[in-house]
Amino acid sequence: ATVRQAYVDALAQDFANGCILLRHGSAELVAAAEEKLHGGTPDPAVFERVARAFRQQPGGERMDTVVLACTHFPLVGDELARAFGRAVQFVHGADGIARRIAWLTRDQRFEGNGLRFVATGSADAITPYRPALTARGFASFESL
Repeated sequence: ATVRQAYVDALAQDFANGCILLRHGSAELVAAAEEKLHGGTPDPAVFERVARAFRQQPGGERMDTVVLACTHFPLVGDELARAFGRAVQFVHGADGIARRIAWLTRDQRFEGNGLRFVATGSADAITPYRPALTARGFASFESL
């Protein structure tokens, strides 16, 4: 859904004027990233299909930069780089997201050891992610 958003059109207008902009949404790429987050090994064919979908678009043979428009996609950055098979630069928003969260929480006190993971979904929905989140330093989990 991200690639169809009006704000993506505005970003393209403001920052990619004069560039060939290709878009491709892939639910299976999201699923592959989540599989990796759970500790699994996604099927390499998923990444090959995504790369092929870009290359088959008009101008795809000249592609030099891929914007990872989902926060999940840096998890599979290595797999995507292998699938594209040439010098393609990958851009993601992790630094900007981290700065925004830091700014939004600047007046909040975080006490205790480790990181706290808070989700808006059910507590059961967090369960599959616990091993990966624990491995990344999260010490407690809660659902709002």
